[in-house]
Amino acid sequence: MSFALRGGAIGAWTAQRAVRTSDRLFMRTYHDGFHGLPEQLLFDLAADPHETTDLKATEPSRFAALRAQLVKHNAAIDAEGPDWWRHLGPSGLARVEGPAVKKGKKQ
Repeated sequence: MSFALRGGAIGAWTAQRAVRTSDRLFMRTYHDGFHGLPEQLLFDLAADPHETTDLKATEPSRFAALRAQLVKHNAAIDAEGPDWWRHLGPSGLARVEGPAVKKGKKQ
């Protein structure tokens, strides 16, 4: 599967986090800005500097390892954040799962 993630307005209004090694980039999209981007992508930056070919299916162990690094990093950030932070999703919007939130208070 190929993607064109660079150029244009693809980065506008998106919420993404990434883990990079010397030659690989794992990207997790929390909100794609209505561009239809896949939720998770893995790229070989040395062979594919324009990030057009997702390697998630062909490198499952590397994909899983980098994904685990991002999950661990996000958990550490959540643990350090203030209480109000826990009501927000990674995109900065109110979490939709669990009790409804209105004006910062649970209902």
